[in-house]
Amino acid sequence: EKENSSAGASTCTCIDGYFRDGTGTCQPNCLKGSSLNPESELCQRCPAGQYGVIESKKSGKAICKECGADLNSTEGSSGEDACYCTKGFVKNSKKLKCEKCAEGIDCDSPIVNRSMVRTQQGFYLLRDTNDTETTTYAAGRTELPVLISCPLKKACLSTDDDTGLTKCAEGHHGFVCGLCEDGYASQGPLQPCLRCASLGVNILAASALLYASFALIFGLTYLAQSSGARP
Repeated sequence: EKENSSAGASTCTCIDGYFRDGTGTCQPNCLKGSSLNPESELCQRCPAGQYGVIESKKSGKAICKECGADLNSTEGSSGEDACYCTKGFVKNSKKLKCEKCAEGIDCDSPIVNRSMVRTQQGFYLLRDTNDTETTTYAAGRTELPVLISCPLKKACLSTDDDTGLTKCAEGHHGFVCGLCEDGYASQGPLQPCLRCASLGVNILAASALLYASFALIFGLTYLAQSSGARP
């Protein structure tokens, strides 16, 4: 029995779990992420590029809606959060809209969710372990993590696929990869971290060059004085 009625009612209503279609027939409600095919009268998954919603609480009818321009989704997706931006775009979290990819984000592949954000070399990615940060890109707000331009570009590599964190160059670690690991040292601001042995060799080489320069100057001065002293 798909219909019920009450005393004095002029029409019958569909029981819970059913809705009345255009022909007046009670059809079973489809699950969210699918919709009723009017021809086959069977539920079918929402196609890629669409997402499933319940039309209204009263009807309980599941329908599919388009994600929109520059957006895509997987088949059978449920809710607009399932829509993601195609290559070269990032999603605005205030409205279902895509915006041009911000500098520093690697948008060569679609960003399906924030955990898939990858950075370009020279940028440091901040991630909040509580998943709460919201930052501003272009004209709207998005849930993508904060990107910071690294002072020493070559110290910040791309994102680690296993951890989702920024990979630092050898010998570097910490915020914007600006600290030297144990056994490494830097010769000054915006200088790379080198192994201490390598740093010592560089200092010796610089000292040798300095002594050689002094020797050359002394030699040239001696020759000049000798030439001037000749009758």
